[in-house]
Amino acid sequence: MRPTAVPFAEVYERYARLLRVIAVRDFHVPFGDAEAIVHDIFLCYFAHPGVVRGDVKAYLCSAVRNGCIDYLRKRGRERAVFEDVEDVPADSTLPDRVAVRLAMAETMARLRPRCRDALRCFHLENKSSAVVAAELNASPTYVRQLLHHCRKAARQIFEELTRVTP
Repeated sequence: MRPTAVPFAEVYERYARLLRVIAVRDFHVPFGDAEAIVHDIFLCYFAHPGVVRGDVKAYLCSAVRNGCIDYLRKRGRERAVFEDVEDVPADSTLPDRVAVRLAMAETMARLRPRCRDALRCFHLENKSSAVVAAELNASPTYVRQLLHHCRKAARQIFEELTRVTP
């Protein structure tokens, strides 16, 4: 057993609940996602305990704040890509719903395969950028850039397909 296991366990016991409360109450992150954010923070802390030079509580609270902000930014970007699909009212006619779904399918078909795979993994299968990077045999930084460019391309294609000309 590693010598840091006991102090880590104490830190986890003392602060995990507080961090989840901060994520859920202050940032309105769903509980399951808040749990994942907190676990990621503790995983980073466990892997690199020397990164904390001052107060552990302040470090962890800042880390959960930053994790929640990243989470909310990511969710905002995901909504921006698929907002036209989500904006179709439930009471809209069947042809309207089918038209939006067909436009999304055509948009995905027109994307290059690497973009299609990255967007499918990240948005539809909810995989992290690190997992997508491993699947695509690329670095996480490249995957973030790829996702940005692929979202932009998908938005342009979708707008072309759904543009109504007078």
